[in-house]
Amino acid sequence: MLALLDGLQNGNYWVGMNMDDILKSIEPAQALRKLDGNSNCIWQLVNHIIYWRCTVVLRLQGVKDPLPYPDFSLPGNKSAASWKQTMNELQQSYKTLRAAIHDFPENRFMEIVPAQEYPFYELIHGVIQHDGYHLGQIVLLSKYAH
Repeated sequence: MLALLDGLQNGNYWVGMNMDDILKSIEPAQALRKLDGNSNCIWQLVNHIIYWRCTVVLRLQGVKDPLPYPDFSLPGNKSAASWKQTMNELQQSYKTLRAAIHDFPENRFMEIVPAQEYPFYELIHGVIQHDGYHLGQIVLLSKYAH
Protein backbone atom coordinates (compact mmCIF):
# COMPACT_ATOMS: atom_id res chain seq x y z
CA MET A 1 0.00 0.00 0.00
CA LEU A 2 2.83 2.40 0.76
CA ALA A 3 4.26 1.84 -2.72
CA LEU A 4 0.90 2.86 -4.23
CA LEU A 5 0.71 5.98 -2.07
CA ASP A 6 4.33 6.90 -2.82
CA GLY A 7 3.85 6.38 -6.54
CA LEU A 8 0.74 8.54 -6.56
CA GLN A 9 2.42 11.38 -4.67
CA ASN A 10 5.83 11.51 -6.27
CA GLY A 11 6.79 8.35 -8.09
CA ASN A 12 5.85 6.17 -10.99
CA TYR A 13 2.13 5.79 -10.41
CA TRP A 14 0.60 3.26 -12.80
CA VAL A 15 -1.43 5.91 -14.66
CA GLY A 16 1.77 7.64 -15.80
CA MET A 17 1.65 10.76 -13.62
CA ASN A 18 1.86 11.80 -10.00
CA MET A 19 0.65 14.64 -7.77
CA ASP A 20 3.97 16.41 -7.41
CA ASP A 21 4.70 16.51 -11.16
CA ILE A 22 1.22 17.73 -12.08
CA LEU A 23 0.90 20.35 -9.34
CA LYS A 24 4.37 21.89 -9.60
CA SER A 25 3.42 23.78 -12.74
CA ILE A 26 0.06 25.07 -11.46
CA GLU A 27 -0.04 28.79 -10.67
CA PRO A 28 -2.52 30.27 -8.14
CA ALA A 29 -4.69 31.82 -10.87
CA GLN A 30 -4.95 28.44 -12.63
CA ALA A 31 -5.74 26.75 -9.33
CA LEU A 32 -8.74 29.06 -8.89
CA ARG A 33 -10.35 28.65 -12.33
CA LYS A 34 -13.63 26.76 -12.52
CA LEU A 35 -15.33 25.18 -15.50
CA ASP A 36 -18.60 26.73 -14.39
CA GLY A 37 -20.20 28.17 -11.27
CA ASN A 38 -20.98 24.73 -9.83
CA SER A 39 -17.63 23.03 -10.31
CA ASN A 40 -14.68 22.87 -7.95
CA CYS A 41 -11.37 24.45 -8.84
CA ILE A 42 -7.97 22.78 -8.50
CA TRP A 43 -7.33 24.57 -5.20
CA GLN A 44 -10.55 23.17 -3.74
CA LEU A 45 -9.68 19.68 -4.99
CA VAL A 46 -6.23 19.86 -3.40
CA ASN A 47 -7.80 20.96 -0.10
CA HIS A 48 -10.31 18.13 -0.46
CA ILE A 49 -7.45 15.64 -0.86
CA ILE A 50 -5.77 17.08 2.23
CA TYR A 51 -9.06 16.93 4.14
CA TRP A 52 -9.60 13.25 3.40
CA ARG A 53 -5.99 12.26 4.00
CA CYS A 54 -6.25 13.89 7.43
CA THR A 55 -9.60 12.18 8.04
CA VAL A 56 -8.11 8.78 7.23
CA VAL A 57 -5.20 9.44 9.59
CA LEU A 58 -7.72 10.19 12.35
CA ARG A 59 -9.64 6.98 11.57
CA LEU A 60 -6.43 4.95 11.73
CA GLN A 61 -5.80 6.53 15.15
CA GLY A 62 -9.30 5.60 16.32
CA VAL A 63 -10.78 9.11 16.18
CA LYS A 64 -14.33 9.27 14.78
CA ASP A 65 -14.85 13.04 14.96
CA PRO A 66 -14.80 15.06 11.74
CA LEU A 67 -12.11 17.63 11.08
CA PRO A 68 -12.82 21.09 12.53
CA TYR A 69 -12.81 22.82 9.14
CA PRO A 70 -14.93 22.45 5.99
CA ASP A 71 -14.18 20.18 3.06
CA PHE A 72 -13.43 21.70 -0.40
CA SER A 73 -12.35 24.93 1.29
CA LEU A 74 -10.55 27.92 -0.18
CA PRO A 75 -8.32 30.25 1.84
CA GLY A 76 -9.35 33.84 2.42
CA ASN A 77 -6.04 34.99 0.97
CA LYS A 78 -5.57 33.53 -2.50
CA SER A 79 -2.00 34.73 -3.06
CA ALA A 80 1.02 32.87 -4.39
CA ALA A 81 2.21 32.49 -0.80
CA SER A 82 -1.11 30.94 0.17
CA TRP A 83 -0.94 28.51 -2.77
CA LYS A 84 2.59 27.57 -1.71
CA GLN A 85 1.27 26.96 1.82
CA THR A 86 -1.44 24.70 0.38
CA MET A 87 1.25 22.75 -1.50
CA ASN A 88 3.21 22.43 1.75
CA GLU A 89 0.07 21.17 3.51
CA LEU A 90 -0.44 18.62 0.74
CA GLN A 91 3.13 17.36 1.24
CA GLN A 92 2.61 17.23 4.99
CA SER A 93 -0.67 15.33 4.59
CA TYR A 94 1.18 12.79 2.42
CA LYS A 95 3.93 12.35 5.01
CA THR A 96 1.44 12.08 7.88
CA LEU A 97 -0.75 9.59 6.03
CA ARG A 98 2.29 7.56 4.98
CA ALA A 99 3.52 7.38 8.59
CA ALA A 100 0.04 6.43 9.86
CA ILE A 101 -0.24 3.59 7.31
CA HIS A 102 3.31 2.45 8.03
CA ASP A 103 2.65 2.36 11.78
CA PHE A 104 -0.80 0.76 11.56
CA PRO A 105 -0.62 -2.86 12.77
CA GLU A 106 -0.99 -5.22 9.83
CA ASN A 107 -3.03 -7.63 11.96
CA ARG A 108 -5.75 -4.91 12.22
CA PHE A 109 -6.23 -4.38 8.46
CA MET A 110 -9.40 -6.47 8.39
CA GLU A 111 -10.97 -4.88 11.50
CA ILE A 112 -13.98 -2.70 10.77
CA VAL A 113 -13.39 1.05 10.90
CA PRO A 114 -15.41 2.46 13.83
CA ALA A 115 -18.80 3.81 12.73
CA GLN A 116 -18.29 2.38 9.22
CA GLU A 117 -19.12 -0.86 7.42
CA TYR A 118 -15.72 -1.61 5.88
CA PRO A 119 -12.29 -2.65 7.14
CA PHE A 120 -9.19 -0.48 7.55
CA TYR A 121 -7.70 -2.20 4.49
CA GLU A 122 -10.46 -0.71 2.31
CA LEU A 123 -10.13 2.66 4.04
CA ILE A 124 -6.46 2.84 3.11
CA HIS A 125 -7.00 1.66 -0.46
CA GLY A 126 -9.98 3.98 -0.69
CA VAL A 127 -7.97 7.10 0.12
CA ILE A 128 -5.37 6.15 -2.49
CA GLN A 129 -8.08 5.57 -5.11
CA HIS A 130 -9.75 8.82 -4.04
CA ASP A 131 -6.51 10.74 -4.57
CA GLY A 132 -6.04 9.14 -7.99
CA TYR A 133 -9.57 10.07 -9.04
CA HIS A 134 -9.06 13.70 -8.06
CA LEU A 135 -5.63 13.76 -9.70
CA GLY A 136 -7.44 13.00 -12.96
CA GLN A 137 -9.79 15.91 -12.36
CA ILE A 138 -6.84 18.18 -11.60
CA VAL A 139 -5.15 17.17 -14.86
CA LEU A 140 -8.30 17.99 -16.85
CA LEU A 141 -8.79 21.31 -15.06
CA SER A 142 -5.15 22.25 -15.58
CA LYS A 143 -5.54 21.74 -19.33
CA TYR A 144 -8.65 23.90 -19.29
CA ALA A 145 -6.97 26.59 -17.17
CA HIS A 146 -4.10 27.27 -19.61
